[in-house]
Amino acid sequence: GRWEPEGGMWLEADCNLTSGESLVRQFLHGKKFFKEEFGVDNRILWLPDVFGYSGALPQIMKKSGVDYFMTTKLAWNQINKIPNDTFVWRGIDGSEVLTHLNQIGGIPDPLSIVSSVDFIKDKESNDMRLYAYGYGDGGGGPSYGMFEYIDRICDVPGMPEIRQVTVSEFMAELEKSRGRLPVYDGELYLEFHRGTLTQMHEIKKNNRRAEAALRGMEFMNVITSSSRNERTDELYKVLLKNQFHDILPGTCIAEATDVALAEQKEALTEAKNYISAKGKKGKRSYFNTLPHSRVEILPTDVGQEYEALDGKRVVAPYKFDGVGYGRKIRCDGKIPFTVSGDKIVTPHLEATFTKGKISSLIYKGRELAKGGFHIVKAYEDLPFIYDNWDIDIETMSKIIVQDNLLSMEVVSNGALEFVLRMTYAIGEKSKIMQDV
Repeated sequence: GRWEPEGGMWLEADCNLTSGESLVRQFLHGKKFFKEEFGVDNRILWLPDVFGYSGALPQIMKKSGVDYFMTTKLAWNQINKIPNDTFVWRGIDGSEVLTHLNQIGGIPDPLSIVSSVDFIKDKESNDMRLYAYGYGDGGGGPSYGMFEYIDRICDVPGMPEIRQVTVSEFMAELEKSRGRLPVYDGELYLEFHRGTLTQMHEIKKNNRRAEAALRGMEFMNVITSSSRNERTDELYKVLLKNQFHDILPGTCIAEATDVALAEQKEALTEAKNYISAKGKKGKRSYFNTLPHSRVEILPTDVGQEYEALDGKRVVAPYKFDGVGYGRKIRCDGKIPFTVSGDKIVTPHLEATFTKGKISSLIYKGRELAKGGFHIVKAYEDLPFIYDNWDIDIETMSKIIVQDNLLSMEVVSNGALEFVLRMTYAIGEKSKIMQDV
């Protein structure tokens, strides 16, 4: 009874870049673990340090039997402060969960306890605050000295009423005031740590590809009437672990990133090999896992050939039925692109390039490129506090447009694609090459 095994998820996962299916699996494996190891059914999602929360979470929580949400991070908003510490959070489908912004990781001295109550924003709705004292970045880890503090200040005149409770007991008490709490609709956006959406691209790319590969792995099992692969859950656990809110956003130490990249690639390779083995034996094939028909231009052995930035690439058109294999479309070989100076005309678009920038893009008589497309910009990356976490508001006033175009050449002009390659000088020693 001295530990409270709660949490809801497999781990404290990022909730911005993680797919809906992965969030479902976080609850599936998290709740399963707590049930098997401790005999408890989690009802609280405990995510103190995550950098924003998807509006899909309340629906996933409710369908997972999780009714309560606790976080600390939203109190960090830079400009538009969340006006309440306790509210009903309504997701995009209408599901509602009781939410509380608690405090964590402090020492329960008189000043801290009084401050935690003084800073409650809306005492008319709720005048209680959960103070998870103790060492650590998530609550917990109390020392005997902290217990002594609590014992001594409980009956001091002028102090707030203090009760030692579990989180579950606190939320049950909070439930009594639910009828007078405000309702917050949609995504809980954190106005801070915006840099976490753009750091460490390879981690983010591998995560998305692994999500798709694991879905494909299970999908191929279904359409080939195969028994369930015992490795699926283990590979999912690798994916879920590396969705930790400092790994996927790119704010962990270098060693953790190295381990994550290696684990992602190994899981991705195994999943893709399994999918290939379930496909046509000995032949390369493409399968459309979506329910609608589609046409895609894909790599193949015969087709329009050119040297892409990442190596040789040959492309050809394929047509897919919904949930079906692709078949190559016969191409008449006619080149549909015409070039006149800096202007390129396609069957659908008319584009004009000026120093590498798309200065005009006309579609069905409408000008779409107001102000220009494909503009290369550099930003000063000197955050005020957290180097790898933040993009500060001042950044937008320190933009340098990179218009030092060294070359623009036609790489390929065939029946399917027209490819322009730009090379820019960036600073004194660097270059950027891009294919459009």
